[in-house]
Amino acid sequence: MKQVYFSAKGSLAILLILGLHGIAYGQWGVSVKSDDRATVKEIAAKYGVNTNDLAAVNGLLPNSIVTRGRALRLPFEPCSVQSAPAIRGINLGADMNEIEKRFLKTRYPFVDGTEDLSVSNLGGEKIPGLDGIASLRLVSFEGNLYQVFVSYDFDVSWESIDEMVLQFNDSLGVPLTAWKVQSRREGDEATVECDGFTIKTRLVVGRGMLILTDVKTEHAIERRKKEAADAKKRAIKP
Repeated sequence: MKQVYFSAKGSLAILLILGLHGIAYGQWGVSVKSDDRATVKEIAAKYGVNTNDLAAVNGLLPNSIVTRGRALRLPFEPCSVQSAPAIRGINLGADMNEIEKRFLKTRYPFVDGTEDLSVSNLGGEKIPGLDGIASLRLVSFEGNLYQVFVSYDFDVSWESIDEMVLQFNDSLGVPLTAWKVQSRREGDEATVECDGFTIKTRLVVGRGMLILTDVKTEHAIERRKKEAADAKKRAIKP
């Protein structure tokens, strides 16, 4: 029986390729492991993607035979998920008063109207429910959570951003084909842009980070900053 699986070994080249008919593809590695061989059509069916798109992004024909162990790229498909995932039981939009009670921490205000609550597992007693996490930063606006920053333990490392995404994807509940992966000087990054929220995973020297953001609130904060800056500029006299 033929099996198809993703290869989590090695860093993949991170490029966004403009495909046929204006379709944008994120480069992603897929390896095929089978007793014999698998067709592009069989791989497409396994992951629920269009056969022609899968063939096109890999320079193959829909009826091409893929030899054992060859890496393929999945075609990029926009995320249609509308509900952001919870991170360790914490949801975007949550009342920060309840979060303060959970972690027995106090928020610190910033000039842009946001407030920051940070939790650390780096010293002393470990915080229940945050195993594997080194630190957690929760950012709120007008009393509600809009952004979550997670830094994972220093002694936990991933070989590649691919491995990290594959491990987290089912729990995050977004389509595997919706990730866009790119390489940056400071480390590799994978992003999902869904309806109203984004998820970013980052890998810097093997250490993983995750950022979950309410995009509508983020845009509201940026508008407020711009309005304040414009008002300050207009108030300047010769």
